[in-house]
Amino acid sequence: MNILFSIVAITYWLLSITRIFAHHLGNTDLMKASLWIERFALFLFTTSIIFYVLDMKFENGVYVVNVDSRPISLLLFTWSLNGVQLFMEISYALRFTTIFTSIVTALFLTLFPRLNIVPSLFTNDLEWLSFHRIFFLLGYSFCLVALPVVIRFLWFKHKEKSIPAEQLAETEREIWRLDRMVYRAILCALPLLTIGLLVELLITAENGPGLTYIDWQKKSESLLALATWSICGLYLHTRLFFGWQKTRLILIYLCGFGILFISHIIHTARHS
Repeated sequence: MNILFSIVAITYWLLSITRIFAHHLGNTDLMKASLWIERFALFLFTTSIIFYVLDMKFENGVYVVNVDSRPISLLLFTWSLNGVQLFMEISYALRFTTIFTSIVTALFLTLFPRLNIVPSLFTNDLEWLSFHRIFFLLGYSFCLVALPVVIRFLWFKHKEKSIPAEQLAETEREIWRLDRMVYRAILCALPLLTIGLLVELLITAENGPGLTYIDWQKKSESLLALATWSICGLYLHTRLFFGWQKTRLILIYLCGFGILFISHIIHTARHS
């Protein structure tokens, strides 16, 4: 398994380098080639995860994963992140974020496990293979793909103050496009999180009377998903019903992202 995931990591390093050169040179042929590399990398990643799951052993009534420096939740999250990126690229021509997602994937699969950074953030809990947890990860991925878009938005807003008047219209169009991309990503994340939470609610209702405090502690990932769902709902509500746009919504996104990330770090530090 380590060999397969190492090949996947190398492929994503290659993809990130190809995309950087394609954007820097403005080469359309290189951009098209990188799209095929991206599709091949996702196919290879999917195949590797399938073999990873099939390699599990059934011992003492439970499935046991083989010892690996890459937890199952890490693998599924990075896989869903790249699947979401490919969807956004094909549907909305969002290409520059591939650099971000491919570098994150390559780091998660190579450098971070060796530094023992990943185990504190991700777990080998096999519940991540369940239907609703997959939907949680897909929702998180849409939210994370929006991060480089937000950074690019802030960069253009900063440039807007000092650019010549003849370039102002083009910059404003790019700012409007980036604002729409963040909106579309959050709009895709909310129904995925909603489905995951509804399934989790049905499972909890079935076992609810016997749940103890320790059981609820184990559902911290569901509480994190609920918090993410609330922030996405706040983002969409203020946009659709109050007419907020651009900088105000970007601040909501950044505040929500920061709160969730810090909360997750504190939770994993307390329970590690």
